[in-house]
Amino acid sequence: RDGSVEVRVGTQDIGTGTRTILAIVAAEELGLPVDRVKSEIGDTRFLFSVPSGGSLSAPSNTPAVRQAAAHLRDKLFRIAAPILGAEPDDLEASDGFIRVRTNPSRSLAFADLCKRIPGDSISAQGERVPNYEGFRTDQAGCQFAEVEVDTETGIVRVTHVVAVHDAGRIIDPLMARSQVNGGILMGIGFALFEDRRMDPQLGIMVNPTMDDYKLPGSLDVPRIDVRFFEVANGITNTGVMGLGEVSHVASTAAVACAVYDAIGVPVRSLPITPDRVLAALGHA
Repeated sequence: RDGSVEVRVGTQDIGTGTRTILAIVAAEELGLPVDRVKSEIGDTRFLFSVPSGGSLSAPSNTPAVRQAAAHLRDKLFRIAAPILGAEPDDLEASDGFIRVRTNPSRSLAFADLCKRIPGDSISAQGERVPNYEGFRTDQAGCQFAEVEVDTETGIVRVTHVVAVHDAGRIIDPLMARSQVNGGILMGIGFALFEDRRMDPQLGIMVNPTMDDYKLPGSLDVPRIDVRFFEVANGITNTGVMGLGEVSHVASTAAVACAVYDAIGVPVRSLPITPDRVLAALGHA
């Protein structure tokens, strides 16, 4: 009754901004600013959701949240209709108000409408229905990497990466770009630094400590340009697709191919460490 809105989903946020995009989807459907919506996630008391991983979180959760918000909006329209002297189908929600489409001057503030809710609150549920038929669900993109290879020391340095992606509808461009940046850095680490050593007989890791596990540092970060092609693929009610894996896996391949182009011989084992580069040059 105080006009606050909560989205409750049993998913988790592992740093990719799930809380934010769920709030954005609900806020847009209810015609509210994002700061009026609070996302509550990662609690077993809430409805079931998929795990965070495998490019599942955004495309699995946003359609369910949008459906739930639409059901909630329709309930609010049924409360607002007699107050505004209109039919529920004649109403729209935008800018924090419930308005009559044909006469926007006849309106009611969202917060004032919520005071008319019978009881303390009103709620609605949504579910992730199967994808609509007739559309592809494949992610598409290209990664381009520019590298410098010191042929005397074998050191490889990535200087520039361009990432071009179709991830369906982008809900939060800044957050999506940040996720691609993170995927690229993961790909560079996988390509050049991360050496996970396993005993093939025992199946256990033999890396001494995490101190010896190399990761990219700030001086290893290249110039990164990210471009999105938003394609309304129509597979769900949000058209959102995954983004994390395509930016990571493709970056590793792009770096390896750039090294091949630079030295004229492929290095077929990862990470592409200086000793492997020098060995490849020696064989060439």
